[in-house]
Amino acid sequence: MTVEGDPSASDRDELRLKARPEGSGGSSSLGGLMQSIVVSFVIAQVIIALVIALILAIHLGLLWLLL
Repeated sequence: MTVEGDPSASDRDELRLKARPEGSGGSSSLGGLMQSIVVSFVIAQVIIALVIALILAIHLGLLWLLL
């Protein structure tokens, strides 16, 4: 149980408020969700580009062997 005049309780409240990012709530969680979706799409595009480059390299290598 904390006393209202207890300085350590108010310090803990300030630390708890500082730990939260500004504007925490539904909007920031939606922003974090959108950011994670964008990051996952970028990672997926990089993986797809690497797979296409690998397939092209294999095809060009096989064509080079046939010539």
